[in-house]
Amino acid sequence: MSTGVSVFSKFFLVRFLCALIAFSFVSPSVVEAQDSTKSSKKKKSSKKTKKEEPPPEEPEVEDEAAAKAEELEAAVAEEAEEVVEEEPAAESVFATSSIADIEAEKRAEKIAAERIPREANFSGAGLVLDTTVLALGGVLTFMGQDLVGTTDPSFGAPQRGSWDYDISLKFHGDLAEGSGFLFGVGDIAGYAVVGVPALALGSTYLWLMLNEEPILATQSRNVDHAFWGFFRTMAWTSLSVGITKTLFARQRPYQAFVRTAYGDSDVNDSFVSTLTTFAFASASYSSWGLRDWMVNDLGYSNFAGTLIPFGTFYGLATLTAVAQIYQQEAYFSDVLVGGLIGSLVGNLVYATHFDHLGTPETRISTLPYFSEDGAGLALSGRF
Repeated sequence: MSTGVSVFSKFFLVRFLCALIAFSFVSPSVVEAQDSTKSSKKKKSSKKTKKEEPPPEEPEVEDEAAAKAEELEAAVAEEAEEVVEEEPAAESVFATSSIADIEAEKRAEKIAAERIPREANFSGAGLVLDTTVLALGGVLTFMGQDLVGTTDPSFGAPQRGSWDYDISLKFHGDLAEGSGFLFGVGDIAGYAVVGVPALALGSTYLWLMLNEEPILATQSRNVDHAFWGFFRTMAWTSLSVGITKTLFARQRPYQAFVRTAYGDSDVNDSFVSTLTTFAFASASYSSWGLRDWMVNDLGYSNFAGTLIPFGTFYGLATLTAVAQIYQQEAYFSDVLVGGLIGSLVGNLVYATHFDHLGTPETRISTLPYFSEDGAGLALSGRF
């Protein structure tokens, strides 16, 4: 038994020594190859591990910053959408804003505006011409026939049976007393429609010269232009009346019908009616001026602001024309032509010196135009 154990021990010891010797003599390259194989296996296993592992979680601070940035971007995007949505609404509000508010702003701007120099609208040379025209018209009206030699009737009374003749023949007052129309109200209306605007504009202009401010707070600082426009209207109306009376020496109805209760003058100056022509000239100019002031400065509606001045002034002018026929001073054709001349002068003067707000600007302008047939000037305006 002991012999078998010792033999086994020897055998095991020999085997151990042989293995130890063999390991000590193993080639280093083999060892290195084994090591590289093991390391490559480890790397592959580590790559697989990295692919399988989830991405590392970011710190909590970075998560909060990213969340805030996203919230900020979302808020900016919402605001941009709201602005885009609100833009059409703003446009619609502007489009539907009341006309009264717009006109109120225009009135405030007009009143606060600086004064426009008189020379910008009425030149000194133009006013000198107006003064000359006014004087010449007066001379022709009262002495033109004597100066020219047209004292004899050159434009006779209407033919018997005509509507012009019949109106004057039948429409009259008391032939014995020569009573006036509505107790003389017609004549008063004619003088009032000319005198009241002249007095109002003249006093306003004088006040402006002395105080550098208009009388009323609602007036613009350019009321002096209104005075000079009225002056120009009267000047050219005077010339128109003087020329027609000089060229057309026409007997008055009381001369043709021998109604001495209404007059006994032998001056043949029925055509055109002087008072009627001046009344309609003043009515036309003053109606536009008062209308623009009422609508643009006082806030009246366009309907009321137009109806009141035009109805008042033209009503007084028409009353004057009727009185001239009734009192045998003029025929219907005399007052008709006189009214047309006066209206033309008054409207034309206002249109060429003031805009639709009553500001001293021109409403009528001339523009050149060219066509295949030639070139010329186009007259344009707004009323």
